[in-house]
Amino acid sequence: MFVLQVAWSIYENDQGKNNQLEEEATKFVLQLLAKCDNRPSLVRGILDQIRFPNLITVFYVKLISRALFEETDTVVQSLLVRAIMERIKIEKPHPWGLIFVTNQMKQRKKLVHLNLA
Repeated sequence: MFVLQVAWSIYENDQGKNNQLEEEATKFVLQLLAKCDNRPSLVRGILDQIRFPNLITVFYVKLISRALFEETDTVVQSLLVRAIMERIKIEKPHPWGLIFVTNQMKQRKKLVHLNLA
């Protein structure tokens, strides 16, 4: 529920027009991911929000992209990659946001400092 509340509070007030508020929320969630004891649950909650094209999905797709391609926390990156790959492998039909994120991963072909070998 917390994961949904973060994105909803951003878009409820300004319809996503305040980039500073979105940036602060992104930093907050990334810091929480880095320090949280229950990271897998938080990652699952984030992935549950990337269903179909809407403002909340856009926020979390940007957050996932930033965590995968710009941040250097390999623990968070590996949790995200693993959770995404598990959902792609198991769940069908795939939600729009999950397909979009996996396509981004295929196109960029580079995860910052992540060595899965």
